[in-house]
Amino acid sequence: MGKKALEELVFHDDFMFAAVMMDAENCRCFLERVLEMKIGRVEISREHGFFFNPENKSIRMDVFAKDEDQTHYDIEMQLVKKDSLERRSRYYHSQMDVEMLEKGRSYSELADAYVIFICDFDPLGQKKCRYTIRKYCEETGNAFGDGVCTIFLNTNGENRGEVPKELTALLDFVKADLAGSEAEYEDTLVKQLQDSMRRVKRSRKMGERYMMFEQYMKEYVQEHADEIREEAREEGLAEGRAKGLEEGRAEGRAEGRAEGRAEGQAEMARLNKLYASLLASGRSSDLQQALDDPEYLKQLLEKTGS
Repeated sequence: MGKKALEELVFHDDFMFAAVMMDAENCRCFLERVLEMKIGRVEISREHGFFFNPENKSIRMDVFAKDEDQTHYDIEMQLVKKDSLERRSRYYHSQMDVEMLEKGRSYSELADAYVIFICDFDPLGQKKCRYTIRKYCEETGNAFGDGVCTIFLNTNGENRGEVPKELTALLDFVKADLAGSEAEYEDTLVKQLQDSMRRVKRSRKMGERYMMFEQYMKEYVQEHADEIREEAREEGLAEGRAKGLEEGRAEGRAEGRAEGRAEGQAEMARLNKLYASLLASGRSSDLQQALDDPEYLKQLLEKTGS
């Protein structure tokens, strides 16, 4: 499978998600739909993501925003289940706090903050379309009031009768494949997002940015994949030598080394296949997570059968 052309991208693809959600009005309407509250003017931070900063050495495709009340938002697409998602949200909140609180300012000046994960899986296993997480006191049951909120959206939620139909319409659009994303929708927000996607696909400037994004991804993968291949090779050789030593025979050691080399080569092939698949499907955030997190890499290999 080759990489997707810009015209083939859907809303949940990293590049398209960033391109559409970097529009302040799209982001504001999205937040109002998810949070079910009125939000004033929204300002998008253009310094965090790779999409608008090709010199940035990160591939995080989060959308960072703040509204006129200085409430901060971090929105991220998640297509593969990650065991550490709850702690990932904790890390994102800590990053937002550090950026909000300049040196010498009071903690009371910390603004409210939302981290929103849009998941193509059930993050908490309770079949809900939306999970809203806030802190509370165990002894009293009262809200803690630290202004922190994490929301997990689940495109596969089954409690559709318990949430507004407008939210389920949005979740259906997020999950849709190419044909589904181009279908006719009655929902006003979905239509608005579809119009933005069409403009992105027609834009020569966006086409150039997408090519730049793909080139950067190739270079990033090449740079980091070499390191992981070498680690896999060394681990395979070490395992083979250990087996040979345990047998205590010269032929056993030779067989062990050969087996280690074979395992190392097989592991490199599996990694190459996985990286190519992630890159081709536009899943750059999953790719970076796999490169940074050995446990997550293992999960991806097991899930894809690579």
